[in-house]
Amino acid sequence: MAKSGPQKRSLAQVRAEYDQKLMSIDGVVGVGEGEDDRGPFIKVYVARKTSSLMRQIPSQINGYGVDVEVTGEFDAL
Repeated sequence: MAKSGPQKRSLAQVRAEYDQKLMSIDGVVGVGEGEDDRGPFIKVYVARKTSSLMRQIPSQINGYGVDVEVTGEFDAL
């Protein structure tokens, strides 16, 4: 029987590992998970999309794509 490669970590595990790092970027207001026809991805919510901010957010983390969505600021209820 052939050896299988290393098990890919789940999206939830990867997000949990990078959540604080992403949230520490000035302008990031939230981090979540999503899935579309291309598969699961990490969702990063930002107050405003600027070139400086976009340079700080990776396009991929541990094999998962990263999608950036402008939401504005979130207010706690």
